Amino acid sequence: AGRAKGRQAFVAHGASPSTMADGIDAIAMACPDAACCFRPIHFKRRALGDYDVHIQMKYCGVCHSDLHIARNDLRGTKYPCVPGHELA
Repeated sequence: AGRAKGRQAFVAHGASPSTMADGIDAIAMACPDAACCFRPIHFKRRALGDYDVHIQMKYCGVCHSDLHIARNDLRGTKYPCVPGHELA
């Protein structure tokens, strides 16, 4: 229901679209401010859309560029900041 004909979001093993209709519970390591002290935060992602892919991520690398963003060295960082883009 509500999906484009012939399209369906891919869902990781063990999850079903019906269990994620109200959103997806998530946890991330975030910096609450420019001090760059990582802390876990819990939040809810929006429900999957017609063209979304659900990936169960296990690990994320944080490189030096991510730390510049987290410390607001480039200005404009919004907090809490969840840096990292090297996913596994």
